[in-house]
Amino acid sequence: MDRKEINYRSAPDRINLVLNLNTCGTSIISTEQKKNLSYYGLYMVDKGKGMLKTNTVSFPLSEETIFIVFPLSETNIIPDADNPLSLSWVGFSGYMIEHYLLRGGITPVYPISYDTSDHKIRMHFGEINAAAHKPANRYCTMVSNLYAIFALLLDNCYKTTYPEKYSDNYFFIKALEYIEIYYRTNVSIENLADNIGISRKHLYLIFKHAISIPPKNYLIFFRLDKAASLLEGRNLSVEEISQMVGYATPNYFAKEFKRITGFSPTTYKEKIRKKEISPYCSPIGEISSQILSKQE
Repeated sequence: MDRKEINYRSAPDRINLVLNLNTCGTSIISTEQKKNLSYYGLYMVDKGKGMLKTNTVSFPLSEETIFIVFPLSETNIIPDADNPLSLSWVGFSGYMIEHYLLRGGITPVYPISYDTSDHKIRMHFGEINAAAHKPANRYCTMVSNLYAIFALLLDNCYKTTYPEKYSDNYFFIKALEYIEIYYRTNVSIENLADNIGISRKHLYLIFKHAISIPPKNYLIFFRLDKAASLLEGRNLSVEEISQMVGYATPNYFAKEFKRITGFSPTTYKEKIRKKEISPYCSPIGEISSQILSKQE
């Protein structure tokens, strides 16, 4: 008698996690490095100690720490003066990456994980870098190991201790995470409040108490901070940048950018190129310092 057992079936029109490997390698870091990537960076500390700092959080780095640098997110890697960092790394892009990372508890606010007890993630990093030197079929081998790392990260993700659940601080952290992940989309404050499970008024009061500005202003400052960085460092059109930071039209983006910075995006880009003005100093930097000081 014929017998068939189906263990898994995906919907025909469903696209799951897609990973494209862009770059990989190893490095030794003895001086502070600033990362502002156009893709995801996955790093593993092989040796050494240091600190990882983003706009909103900081974490200690030591052997077997794994961390993600999210696209267009300014991140500083600071090695210990007496014990520099030896890193393995992979740069990648793809589809539904942030969704899967979020399921595993890895977010721009909590970008840290750790190797498994049997060092399987270290092994897969080694396999990726070893395959990179092979001329035949190297890409399939490299990407298969990247998927294996992803599976291990989701299975064994470091369980960050959140503030007490349903406290104002808990919802504040969840709101920051949501903005970090979805600012590129046409997200509104109503969307934000709905997705973290509180009213818009409650969200307003939480932000005013935590950083003295409404969530709407924080979202505007956050988007324009990203936009200024793109105007300063990349050869992109105003229309492209407006879409990348979540504005529906380039005209509305240009109006908001000029209202906050005093310059149109085109004028700002030109003056930065000619070094006639200093880069835009966003309130996000000061706000991030407030958040970090509350962590310490």
